[in-house]
Amino acid sequence: MTAGHPFVLGDSVARQIVRERRTWQFVYLATLLVGAVLTLVAWRRAPGWISVAAAVLILLLVAWVVRPIVALHLTVFFVLVSDSVTAAWYPMAKNFSSRESLLYLSDRLTFSPLDVTLAFATACLLVRRVATQVPLVKDPLLRPVLVFTGFVVLGLLYGMARGGDRRIAVFEVRPLLYLPMVYVVAANLCRSAGQYRRLLWTAMGAVLSNTLLSLIYYSGLSHGRQTSLESLGEHGSAVGMNTLFILFIGTCLLRGSSTKSRCVLILMTLPVGWVYFLSNRRAAVVGLLAGLALLSVILFWRQPRTFWRIVPVVAVLVAAYVAAFWNSKSSAAFPAQAIKSVISPNSLSARDQSSDLYRQIENNDLNFTIRQTKLTGVGFGRPFYQPYPLPDLSSFFEFHAYIPHNSVLWIWLQTGFAGFVAMMYLLGRGLMVGASKIRRLGDSEDVMVVATAALFIAMYSVFAYVDIAWDARNMVFLGVALALCANFPVPAAPRASIDETEIDVSLNALRPRQKSASTSVAMRSA
Repeated sequence: MTAGHPFVLGDSVARQIVRERRTWQFVYLATLLVGAVLTLVAWRRAPGWISVAAAVLILLLVAWVVRPIVALHLTVFFVLVSDSVTAAWYPMAKNFSSRESLLYLSDRLTFSPLDVTLAFATACLLVRRVATQVPLVKDPLLRPVLVFTGFVVLGLLYGMARGGDRRIAVFEVRPLLYLPMVYVVAANLCRSAGQYRRLLWTAMGAVLSNTLLSLIYYSGLSHGRQTSLESLGEHGSAVGMNTLFILFIGTCLLRGSSTKSRCVLILMTLPVGWVYFLSNRRAAVVGLLAGLALLSVILFWRQPRTFWRIVPVVAVLVAAYVAAFWNSKSSAAFPAQAIKSVISPNSLSARDQSSDLYRQIENNDLNFTIRQTKLTGVGFGRPFYQPYPLPDLSSFFEFHAYIPHNSVLWIWLQTGFAGFVAMMYLLGRGLMVGASKIRRLGDSEDVMVVATAALFIAMYSVFAYVDIAWDARNMVFLGVALALCANFPVPAAPRASIDETEIDVSLNALRPRQKSASTSVAMRSA
């Protein structure tokens, strides 16, 4: 195998290509076989929509083999559309054992189409990288993601060793394991700014589709149920809506965004805003205010004149709005009530005060549990201690003794102090990396792409402190946002170029000085 025999190297490369092709042909045929079996089972059980859902799942798995980047977009879209409240039939994040799901197969299949999809996608990525001998992308957030995932696994093992409930532990851990899989897959498939930009727009399209399904569900309710409805949709659905609002506002304010993007976002914001008010999530409003505050900081960095023209006026209008709707109970007043809950919680309505009282008691129980298990936590599958008894909510929330509203302290309960620190470092590091890229980007639409991802991390962190947040939808979105912040390509700053004629002129200008200097030295020596 010397340099004089180039055909030896060519034969080796050809054999490697043939082996890789055969490997992927085998994976492709295995995927079709599994999909055919699932389709057959689905058709024999309930022909109709279940067969359509099974066919879509099969095509999604095949796409992960043939066109992974397309499969990534489809997976993100299908997950963000899901909502167990307004679309209980939607199967993507539901177990195959969920009877209300279109893909119900058996009571024993306690895993979901999302589990199958992400596990298969990760396996395809690893097999492809091993076959091509291309290493995984190493970025600033890969190690923090893996470290946090390691503590999650340790929390699961510790909880099982202490006699935790296995079914509940799987329910708790499963969304947290989506995060590293989505992050690694997205970071290794998306290699250009355009791919990340399109992936963000796919996520925003899914948020819009979810709100349209929510409106269809709302329109099918009776008038009595509509008026008595306290919220619409899952807890974490409002974080995605906040992200769309931030993208729309930032696109309108920052330079570089196209008019087409602004027009499309206006049309998307109208139905999403309607569902946002119907959802009545006070925690989401607090997260949105945090996102708007950070967006103001970005505007001050990049366009200080625009900041001073707009932000003070908006602040005065918000203060006037809160004052006008301070005691109102209408749907339009719920953002004001959310701000009121932070400023003056004792002035809230009886229902809101009851909800806040429940969370205060719950936080006291969480603090007591943390003091008893500072280093290790209780582990997954085990309830937190309740020295201050809570009302029984098992009639509509089975895991009320295991999953509290404060999702930040919940990580400490399940993974211990080290896992809590790993989570905080991951979120903080993601914000730092995103902020660094925002500072280095020029005036283009890419600024708001990175800013939206970074602000999603910030809004999610605030929302997680006051409400249940570690669900499948937000974990997939968080994985995409972290991958975008860590790997979004930033063009290198142009080097200062000097014209050759300028160099010649400068040298000619120096020559007389050098000559006069040498003459003066000669005269002094004489």
